[in-house]
Amino acid sequence: MTPYAVLPLIGIGPVRLEMTREDARRAMGRPPDPLQKSSADGALTDAYFDSAFQVFFDDRERVEYIEVSGPGPDVAALYLGMDVHRTGAADLVKRIVKDAAYDPDDPELGWSYLFPSLELSLWRPTAEEPFFAAIGIGRHGYFSQT
Repeated sequence: MTPYAVLPLIGIGPVRLEMTREDARRAMGRPPDPLQKSSADGALTDAYFDSAFQVFFDDRERVEYIEVSGPGPDVAALYLGMDVHRTGAADLVKRIVKDAAYDPDDPELGWSYLFPSLELSLWRPTAEEPFFAAIGIGRHGYFSQT
């Protein structure tokens, strides 16, 4: 399993926000499986490890968002050393709140937590799930201006 450090406003693992697609692919060191997330998306998303690690690009082909889902056998997302997909959801939120407040007005609060000042999101399919299924970070303004 490859551990990837989640660094808000910087990147996840070797991929950095604002990198070009070419640089991000080179940083991952393996070919991606490009996919179209929706018909509204202009740029293809590069997916790795059976889509557990996804890199989203803007119209300039620059990294704007990175998401890691799990738990899986190939990838572990670590926030300050805590395994995001194997740490209890309440404990993870409690730790991140030490760094930034979450948006209390998020209409999906409970299964989704947005930390706008970190441009960080956590998601799980239901509020009853004990662990988060995904963590993502965006470049400056990704969540804080929406």
